[in-house]
Formats: sequence, C-alpha cells, structure tokens
Amino acid sequence: METKIQTLFSTVHTLLMSQQFKIEHRANPQNFIRQRTLGFTDIVLLQLHLLVKSLSVEVEKALSLLSKPVHYTKQAFSKARKKLRYTAFVALNKHFIEQYYALSTFRLYKKQYLLLAVDGSLLQLPVSQTIDTYFGGWKNQSEKSMPMARCSLIYDLLNHMVITSEIASCTTSENQLYYTHLAFLQSFDRHYFSPKPVYIMDRNYASTKRMLELSLAGNWYVIRCKSNFCKQVKDFIASKQTQSQLRIPLQTKPHLTSYLNSLFLTNPSLVNNPSLVPTHLITRIVRIGLTTGEDEYLVTNTDWPMEELAHLYQLRWGIESYYRLLKEKMQLENFASKTVEGIKQEFFAKIFASNLVSVLITEAQSQIDQQANQKQQLFHKQTKYSYRINQNVAIGLIKDHLLLFLLNPTIYMVDYQQLIERIKKYKIPWRPGRTFPRPRQKSSRRKFPTHKRSGL
Repeated sequence: METKIQTLFSTVHTLLMSQQFKIEHRANPQNFIRQRTLGFTDIVLLQLHLLVKSLSVEVEKALSLLSKPVHYTKQAFSKARKKLRYTAFVALNKHFIEQYYALSTFRLYKKQYLLLAVDGSLLQLPVSQTIDTYFGGWKNQSEKSMPMARCSLIYDLLNHMVITSEIASCTTSENQLYYTHLAFLQSFDRHYFSPKPVYIMDRNYASTKRMLELSLAGNWYVIRCKSNFCKQVKDFIASKQTQSQLRIPLQTKPHLTSYLNSLFLTNPSLVNNPSLVPTHLITRIVRIGLTTGEDEYLVTNTDWPMEELAHLYQLRWGIESYYRLLKEKMQLENFASKTVEGIKQEFFAKIFASNLVSVLITEAQSQIDQQANQKQQLFHKQTKYSYRINQNVAIGLIKDHLLLFLLNPTIYMVDYQQLIERIKKYKIPWRPGRTFPRPRQKSSRRKFPTHKRSGL
C-alpha cells in the first residue's frame, strides 16, 4: 500500500512526464521536439537539484544520479534552460499542494481551521543590467544600489507548506503581492481548501479594507496593528482596557469609496436593498503584554480568548523561520542565473523543492514524536526535552534523493524509509520559551558565515 509521500511524488511524476505539461511550459513550440542529451524533464529535474555549487559540478552530479553517461557543460545547460518557462515550477507546486490537501491527513487548528501566514521579504540578486532594470535596485547608506527583488508567500503554519508564492520588483509593496496571492488562490479547486482559513499577519498588513474584505468573504483574521492605526485604536490604548470592540466608519474613508461602490454594483441583492451595504467595520481589539514590557495590539473578527490569540500570533513566527530556512539553509539568494527568467525559475524551483523537503522532514518528525510518546507510556517518565529534526542536515541528505523520487517513484521510493531513518538520527533538543535580544550593533553582513555552514 502506498504511503502519503509515495502518492504525492507519484502524482507529481505523472504530471511532469505528461506531453501536455511540456507543451504548456516550453518557451517556444519548436523547443524540445527533437531527442536531445537532456530533454524537458531533465532540465526541470536539474533545477530541482538545488543549484548552489558550481554549475559544472551540479550538472555532472545530476547526470550521474540520472544515470546519463554523457558530458554536458554548464554553458549547454544555461542555453537549454532558456527553452523552459518558470511557470513549470509554479504549476508543479500548485498540483502538489492540491494533492497534499486532497489526501485529508494534514493538521488543522482545532480540527477545522487552516492557519495561514502572509509575509514578504527582500532578496539579493546577481549584479546584471537586465536584472537591475526589471527588479530594481535598493540603496542603504551608499550611493550605489544593489539589485533586489520582493518576494511574498502564503504559508501554512501547521503543515509547513508554501501554498502560493510570488516574486516581483523590489518597489512592489507587500500589499500588492497579497492581492496577487488571493487571485492565484481563486484558481485552486475549493474542494481542496474546504477548511476555514485564519489569516495571521503582521503590522504591514493592517488595513480597514483588508479586514472588511476578509470578513465579507467569511474568513477569519488575526492582524497586529500599530498604535496609531486609527482614531478608534488610539482611544482604546488610552482607555487602558485589555480588549474592546471597534466600530470603524467606512463612509469617511476615501480609499474605501470605490471598493464599496464596486461591492454595491456587483452584488444584485445590494442593488435592491442598499441598506445592507456596510457603513462600519465591526472588529475586536485585544492588548497583549510582551516580556519586554511593551504591548502589542491584535485586531480580529474571532471570539477566541486573549491567551489563545497571543499564542496564535506567536505561531506566525513560523513564516519568519521558513524565510530563514530558504535563505540560509537552501541558499535561495545564491542564484546561478543572471537573467530575469532564470531568477524566476530558480526562485519557484526552490519553493517547490522546499515543499517536497518539508513532507519528508514532517514524516521523520512525526515518527520521532510517536516513538517519544511510546517511551513515555512504557516508562511513565517525561523526558526533559522534546526533539526536532535538524533541518540543515536533513536538507543535505534529501537533496540527491529528490531527483530519484521524482524520476521514478515506484522504483526509488522503496528507499524512502531508509532515508527517513537517516534523517531521524540528526535531531536537536527543543527548548521552548527561549528569547534572544535583537542585536542593535551594525556589523558587516556575511552571506555564508563560518558558524552556519550549509548542509548543501
């Protein structure tokens, strides 16, 4: 009987090998029609091999794994990848996510809610005139700018899955990319995302319009807001209350006028009954005390207790940890291409690869937790620490297996449990509640410090 992981890899393999998939994601109808040393599938697989070393080394190693006794230069690979569109990796990830949630064995908060975090980040890019023109440059204290891109994700905090991602010019705001995510989510089959989502966001996403949109769509949210977000928030802070209901008027906000008008025109029921058009945003605000002595303010349309809301917002740190995994452990900013298409290919390839890695690490973690529970029941003794998989080592162990699992899951997935056992050997104690002050002293930023050696 196939495991969940085998099923997931098999469905991705089927899509990857299909003729229709190749037709949809090649740059030109004349591409990949003749038998070459490396075909469409090979080029896709090579980029899922996490290209962080010299391209010559990575290509040679990948060819060895694919059992292709040929010599293929990095120049030939760079030329061949131009025939591929980055949308191939977007489509693979979308298909993978749909199948992952279709299997209905994923974690839910209170067994009914998906906890979705939204956040963006800046990425350093290689120096190239083409890249600088498309993505733009970013200046600090110097006159010379560095090519940078803005990326954004919607991340499942409990299942460690990137549901959708986007990369754009560094001048693009996180709010613009948020709406790009929502448009992309509408292309998913709602059958796969039947659980109710709870969107958890930081202060950059606090917006009256956004809270109104989420409420009208039947979604829940927990968003941190600034102390000067609006007059009603200022009044709440001055009142010294721990929680209260806010009534924020909508008609007095010019930026909401067009939205309310479109809402009125696109909903037939509102045309006949204008009184149903909302005049106020009704939301709830709570004051959460931090260990630093400061207060944070969360707005939400849920009725959950303050302690629960504080815990939920702490879980939002999972997306920050994921960015750290991408940038440090998977070396997302270590791009091998100096073209816009190449940058997008590597970005979306690593997002997809990170999801593949995540299901393997999650499986290893679940087995560690299960074994710990069995020991606890057997010896009636609580261990001092729980243990977590060392992600850095796990990524290094998984890297070469990704190509083999996707190439032929039926053959190579028989080694899947052996890989899981190897991953389980590298675990570290989990010490909850630890906090570290954020360093204020500015220092030179080393992309690859000696005390944080990558597993790749």
